Amino acid sequence: MILQQSLPQVDLDDDILLPSDHCPEYLDALYSLRSICGAWRYLVDGNPSLWKVVCSELPMEVNSAVIAKSGQSPLIVHCSDTRPDLVVEFMELANSQRGRWATASFQFSESDSAASYLADPAPQLQSLSLEGDPLAEGTETSISLLGGQTQNIRKLHILFTPIQWSPNPFTGLKSLKLIEVGIQDGGPTIQHILDILACSPALETLTLSRTELIPTAIEAHSPKLRLPLLKILSFISISAITVEQILDRIAVDPDIVTQIDISLKQSISNASHFLTETLPPFIPVFRSLNKHCDGSTLKVFPSGDFFWRSKIKQGHSFRVRVRGIGTQAFLPWLEQAVGTDGVGVGVLLRLDLYAFTGGDMEMLSIFERSRIVTEVDVTFGLNSSCQDAVLEAVSRIEEVADQAGMVAIPSFPSLHTILLENWTGSLDGIEQALRKRFAKRAMMKAHLPDLLVKISCLRVGERVANDSEGILHYDDTHRIRRIDGVRDFRIGDVPDDEESYAGILAVVWCEGSSLVVWG
Repeated sequence: MILQQSLPQVDLDDDILLPSDHCPEYLDALYSLRSICGAWRYLVDGNPSLWKVVCSELPMEVNSAVIAKSGQSPLIVHCSDTRPDLVVEFMELANSQRGRWATASFQFSESDSAASYLADPAPQLQSLSLEGDPLAEGTETSISLLGGQTQNIRKLHILFTPIQWSPNPFTGLKSLKLIEVGIQDGGPTIQHILDILACSPALETLTLSRTELIPTAIEAHSPKLRLPLLKILSFISISAITVEQILDRIAVDPDIVTQIDISLKQSISNASHFLTETLPPFIPVFRSLNKHCDGSTLKVFPSGDFFWRSKIKQGHSFRVRVRGIGTQAFLPWLEQAVGTDGVGVGVLLRLDLYAFTGGDMEMLSIFERSRIVTEVDVTFGLNSSCQDAVLEAVSRIEEVADQAGMVAIPSFPSLHTILLENWTGSLDGIEQALRKRFAKRAMMKAHLPDLLVKISCLRVGERVANDSEGILHYDDTHRIRRIDGVRDFRIGDVPDDEESYAGILAVVWCEGSSLVVWG
């Protein structure tokens, strides 16, 4: 066990597809252990399970030595046609041990070559990776896998490679990845995927990426396919009908799922069904991940598209990219998915206002009363009018009457951080907006969080040289910091690393105004 842990990972997992360089690395490390001393050489040579990797890119004498030392232990076979002159001889050697294949990885520029090596059964094979040519024209031969004897396959990863599909081709899968697998005669259909899921209750990973599936007529009120061990669920640039028909049929455990990715490549034709039938069962999943990842970021567009993603924390994350639903329709579902359990697990709302339009402010206004928005990040363009509009939105207070008298209702009631990028104005507007936001705190029923304000602008030298009238004064920043309700006011260029934000002023002396200024 200790020897095995000192060697590189080469088994097929959900992050790597056994690239060819992993095989030489493994054997280099194995021979290094063997050369330490005579005792280590004896241990390594006497442990057949360590001699498990054969690769078409290694010298034949090395592969022959591995097979000789491996006894009857399972083998990992990697074959690539980057060296066509070696492939035939290598596969003759590998086929002589076909009954011991446990993991096989094939990388071929032409599926015809792979088809000839994958036609026969490999009874002990559990992990299979096929990678074809991403530039193929779609005329590739569909591969018949293992003579149809695929019942022992537990991990199946297919990239750019057409295979022949039949009813229930795989049972008991733990990991299924299809990447850019196009429509071929006879499949794959959505029903093929559903059949696999029905026969794979222990599935842990399902990834469909840029893969075309033929839609299927699904019976109404079909029973849910329960996948209690599913950890990773990814639909990347997939048609809406594919995502809907699969999500409508499966049920997962929210405490088990660590990653979920739903990225649609086209607008949804039936937004109502997607929001009220397809997504609601997954609300507990998103809520759990949002909490675990300490919040998320939402980017919205006037077109009605949105992109919602979490931070990545301890292998947990989610992404949702949907087109054409519209922010107003999407917000109720989002509020349920995030929950309102307090500051710290909310949403960072991001807006790019390079080309400012009325639609941008309409999007911002939709979120004004939502309690899930805890941070706002606005990037401005050259239109200064949008800066005033954003400040107005953040400072808006509505007074309403209730049984206790007049009550003040602030916009963005959970907001604790705002970042204004590419700020070009003075600080007067910011100061006035902040004083207005916190002036009626005593009339508010719910606690209004203190606000961290961050702005980025032109560097000091550029301001002094090009825009002396727009130079921001130190006294203005000091007044903003003293406003009751302002937790801190930070300035400067937006850093790549948030930790470098120290709130330190870059101070210069302006000869023209005889004042200390910053930029």
